Amino acid sequence: MVMGMNSISFGVHLPGNVCYDEVKGFALEAEELGYDSLWYADHLYVRDRDRILECWTTLASLAAVTKRIRLGPLVTCNLFRYPSLLAKMATTVDLISKGRLEVGIGMGWHKGECEAYGVPFPEPKIRQAQFMEALEVLRKMWTEEHASYEGKYYTLREAECWPKPVQKLHPPITIGGTGEILTPKLAAKYANRYNPHPWTCTLERARQHLAILKGKCLETGRKYEDIEKAWFGWVIVSKDEKELEKYREMKRKLLDSSIIGTPSECVEKIQEYVETGMNYFIAYFGQNISSMKLFAQEVRPEINQAYI
Repeated sequence: MVMGMNSISFGVHLPGNVCYDEVKGFALEAEELGYDSLWYADHLYVRDRDRILECWTTLASLAAVTKRIRLGPLVTCNLFRYPSLLAKMATTVDLISKGRLEVGIGMGWHKGECEAYGVPFPEPKIRQAQFMEALEVLRKMWTEEHASYEGKYYTLREAECWPKPVQKLHPPITIGGTGEILTPKLAAKYANRYNPHPWTCTLERARQHLAILKGKCLETGRKYEDIEKAWFGWVIVSKDEKELEKYREMKRKLLDSSIIGTPSECVEKIQEYVETGMNYFIAYFGQNISSMKLFAQEVRPEINQAYI
């Protein structure tokens, strides 16, 4: 269930380029540390020789071995699966997890990945239209007894999706992307959570995109406060200045959109994002489990105390 608008939530994006046992261990540690959610990328590959597990089968396995923490894709690629099949897959994971699924979804952007796997990669206008239709199909499959839909790209004929998801009306939807018009427009209409500019959400971009979202909410009659606003990017917290300098050098092109520093510096940066309206933080620690632990022990408590 989407957190209250007065609360600040923290999720963990699981590392890539590691084997399943390492992903599982990271997930179990995050749950033990009290994080609110786990997220995994829906990619087949990003760079040469990346070791990436298939997203939805990985989520299903993690749903079976975790007990409390929520979990979902960040974000699932609409191009990889028919939305009717995706609705069935998501329902299954929601059932396995006993109602802990989050559904992050986007229209797809990695042309090389699609071409390598033989997945059609149409021009942006078509991908946008497919994405809009897919959101309608998902909602119908999850909420209607016999779902019918006639779109340009997707069709349903009295389709059944039984059993229904545990969560009603359906699992929460997170819509993410860099688009300045369509993405916030779709978030205002369909999403429980909006994630602007994954990886590259600077404070300025956060302000700009949340202002656009507020305008789209006014257009659609949606309450702006009912949508969570998520930040996602690199987080490294350490008390070792040499380690921090190493990461600052490694991530120098993403420094403005990353949270890297001592515990107190990370608290300050998060508070700046909270002041823009962000209330859900999804941290990518890479494979740095010590940073994930220190964040849970010294950063999150400070933020929670400040925003009770």
